[in-house]
Formats: sequence, C-alpha cells, structure tokens
Amino acid sequence: MTCNERSDEAAEAWIKEGICAVGWYDGIDLQGVKTKEQLVQKLKKNGIRKPNTKSVNEVLHFLEINKGDVVIAYQRNNTIAAVGEVISDYHFNVTNSVGSPDGFNYQHQKKVKWLDHPREFSRHELPSPIAGRVTLRGKTTLEIKTQYNALQFLKMVRGLMVSEHEGCFNEDMVKAGLSKYVKIYSNDMETGLKIIKEERHIDDENKPDFIAKDRTGKTVIIECKGNRVGSAAIEQILRYKRSYGKNARYFLIGFTFDRRAIEQARKENIVVYEVDLKFKRMA
Repeated sequence: MTCNERSDEAAEAWIKEGICAVGWYDGIDLQGVKTKEQLVQKLKKNGIRKPNTKSVNEVLHFLEINKGDVVIAYQRNNTIAAVGEVISDYHFNVTNSVGSPDGFNYQHQKKVKWLDHPREFSRHELPSPIAGRVTLRGKTTLEIKTQYNALQFLKMVRGLMVSEHEGCFNEDMVKAGLSKYVKIYSNDMETGLKIIKEERHIDDENKPDFIAKDRTGKTVIIECKGNRVGSAAIEQILRYKRSYGKNARYFLIGFTFDRRAIEQARKENIVVYEVDLKFKRMA
C-alpha cells in the first residue's frame, strides 16, 4: 500500500484522475524497471551518476505495487482521503493534472479504482496495526503487510471496521437511522419544511433521500450520510443539481463533516446540517 503525504489538493487530484503516483526523476520513463539494479542503471544512463538512496527506495516501492494491490491515499491530520485497488501496470504521464510540470509533477503513475465511499475518514477507523503505520513519518511510499487479502481489506473498509475484534461500522444502517430522525424532526431544521417524498433504497446514490418543500413552496433536496462527510458527498449533491436545477435548494446532513466539504458546500450554496444526538437519562 502507498500513502500520499502531500497536500489535500494532491490527494483530490489522485482521485479525480483515477491514479496513484510518485515524483522524483522527472522526465525519465521507468517502464520495464523491476529491480533496484535496473532502476539505478536506468538513472545512470540518464545522467544521474549517484542516485539518492532514499528516493531510489521510494520509487522502487512504488514500482513494486502490482495490479490487484490495495493503496491508501493518506491526506494529513490523521485523515485518509480514499482507498482503492490498483488496476494497471506502471505508466509514465506528463499530461494529466498529477504528472504535468504545471501540476504536481508526479510522473510515475498507476491507475486505481478508488472506492466511492468511505472518503476522508479517520485512520483510527482502520484496525490498529494498520492505522499505526499509515502516518509513518519520512515515507512517501510504504508497504503495510496484513493478514487480509485485497478483497477482504476492501470489504472491511467499505464497512469501516473499527478493529479486528470490535465488529464493524455499517454506514447504511447509520444512514437509515439518521434518515428516520430527519423525517421525524425535519421542522426542527427549518420552520415549515415538509417532506413530500422519501427514497426507500438508502444505498441508491442516484436518488436523494428526501424531496421536501420549504415554507415558500420551493423544492428542497435532502441527502443524509452515515459516515464522515467529505468531497464525494458534495459531488453527489452537484449531480442532483443537474437533475433538479438551480432553483431547488440542497441540504446535506451528517454527524461529522470534513472541513473542506463544508467549504465546498458554502461555495456551491449547499445547506449543511451537522446532527448532534444527545443522551437524556430518564431513570
């Protein structure tokens, strides 16, 4: 697995382009390089007589990633941007936003099928042995060996298993509970807000959870999220905008929001509600 420890924007670019990547040795196509000896020889042929040991090892780790391996894009501040499966061999690319010298200049790339969710979640929601190594300082690429195969790990991440022994966090179940709460207390969000249609299939990302009307009669599209809300949820709302138009209003509801998701929502005129359920002891 590999971790990207650059900026939030770099992680977003990885996901947008559907790739993972590393920098170093600009302009040198490393196609066909499999071993450290081959890499060093390739660099020397391109005028790099004494390659830096650290950068050689980092690039070699990247080249050793195979199709079917799982990669983790680490963002920073204990946040994992996304998890995905590698679906291609190495390719050299200077034209997309990640590889371009005007972009991030990460020219050594492999294609990745990133999971739609979860996105931008805490590393602590992974099993502790993995969570503890994701942020290892001084490493751009890092292999983490686990007892899980790729399929098991991806399935676990989809369920956001919080530990090897503590069961799993089921986003759909939490979302179902939140949706029920919203349906009952919609008027608490905004006076006069009335639900007029409810989507029964909570895992259908192409349909909003609720269609409502505000007190002025304007259509309100409501989407609920059971996990940490990130950029993917904003993208989903923008898809709804293409269907329901700019005259409708758009609400996004969840328990916790990524800072950048809130900033994006503000720019796109999306109303964000963070739900804070409280316990009230009665006996």
